[in-house]
Amino acid sequence: LQRLVVDRPGCAPRIGDLFVGRVIRTVVALEAAFVDIGLPDAGFLALAEARPAGTEGGTIRQFVNAGERVVVQIIRTPEGGKGSKLTMRPAIAGAHLVFHPGGSLTGGSPAAAERDTPAAYERWLPREAGAWTVLPAAAGASDDAIANEARRLCAHWQDALARSRRVKPPALLACGPDPVV
Repeated sequence: LQRLVVDRPGCAPRIGDLFVGRVIRTVVALEAAFVDIGLPDAGFLALAEARPAGTEGGTIRQFVNAGERVVVQIIRTPEGGKGSKLTMRPAIAGAHLVFHPGGSLTGGSPAAAERDTPAAYERWLPREAGAWTVLPAAAGASDDAIANEARRLCAHWQDALARSRRVKPPALLACGPDPVV
């Protein structure tokens, strides 16, 4: 046995959960911010996870400030008295694709290259919505399965964004995939 995951729905946050939170404070010495996402311990948002993809340099306060409302995703669950590690660059995962809202590049895994290149998938992927990662499972998937999953992942993100505008932070916007997925 190498890993055992016990998942009790509704009991603990999962990697991939999307929240709208409120920045509690920024710490310049750490180049990080602490974000209230409604859990007992504040989430930790490092500078590298706060700045947009492809952006270098800057300070945490150039990207977030105390009191600001932010949409974040859990990339590491809380443990040992430390809060969840967060990112402002979410990745919405499916069985064949990973959607990166606001991203600008599309890539793929070597196993997905059976359809030549990620460019072979582009006719099914709405590029204006963000970037995509093509997973190995996509190599054996039908064209309809790829297109349907792309639409579903975009809709999932749009629903979460719409909910983030309606709710008062902190609030859970969408659950990440369960361990089986």
